[in-house]
Amino acid sequence: GNNQIILATDGLFNNPTYDEDALMNLVKQQAKYGITLSVIGFGADEKAHKLMKKLASNGNGNFILIQSDDDSGTALI
Repeated sequence: GNNQIILATDGLFNNPTYDEDALMNLVKQQAKYGITLSVIGFGADEKAHKLMKKLASNGNGNFILIQSDDDSGTALI
């Protein structure tokens, strides 16, 4: 079965009910069940990069940063 989630985001979660601690706990809990979270990050926001790296790390996955169109072809192929 498939047990990997790939999240493509700019890392700027702007929902008013967003709770970073709750999100990290969910990712950690699912990783214990073998569900891996990998993150493809877009943009240049350093705070967002840190969050995306932390998500991927807690989800036992990978973090790929794409800052330009040139990066996308290399990173995703």
